[in-house]
Amino acid sequence: MTGPADDGTHATGNIPSPTGTGQRTAATAAHPPDHAAYEAGTVPITSSGWTTASGALPAHAPLQGDLDAAVAVVGAGLAGSSLALHLAEAGIDVALVEAHQPGWRASGRNAGHVLPTLRDRRVFERIADGGKAFLELFREHHTITFDLARRHGIACDAVQSGYLHATQRRGVFEKLKAAAHYWSTEQGQPVQFLSGDAMRAMTGSRYYTFGVLYRDGGRVNPRC
Repeated sequence: MTGPADDGTHATGNIPSPTGTGQRTAATAAHPPDHAAYEAGTVPITSSGWTTASGALPAHAPLQGDLDAAVAVVGAGLAGSSLALHLAEAGIDVALVEAHQPGWRASGRNAGHVLPTLRDRRVFERIADGGKAFLELFREHHTITFDLARRHGIACDAVQSGYLHATQRRGVFEKLKAAAHYWSTEQGQPVQFLSGDAMRAMTGSRYYTFGVLYRDGGRVNPRC
């Protein structure tokens, strides 16, 4: 769960239950990896909060000898794994290579929020067509995480519970509503504007009084 932003907002997916795979053990907390290991990217995945409760997945064996393929994808993070999967589904001979294990770095150690929106659409203003082709693909595939989990039977705790952007300030709420207009009208996403009792029911607290709920968002265990 992320902390409040400077504008008084809070964005989060559904919070995993205390018995879920996000628990940390006392042993891990007592012996955290040193700072230099973090900076060098050599901290073992077993130190991740996602693996301490249920353990890391079985490791893939190192590549032995030469391998021939039409396409080689380097890096088995979110992007590389998805690319290799879709190439294979298209009948293309593909090899996915990774220096450590799949999802070793940020792809396997993030908060697990699945967001159906983009942080800043202004980046597309520098593209000739305003990013039309990309945004059309985004509209079609913004639930790809959940779609792939269902299609391939991946047990990754994928829950399409919604993505809630909450705030205490009415002025900020109005800005969030304005920003949500694009996602509901142009992208066709189900969006709800919440306040009062609806926010309390959603969060279990009176702290945040307003919120924008994107129903297509949710959460996933990135280590599965």
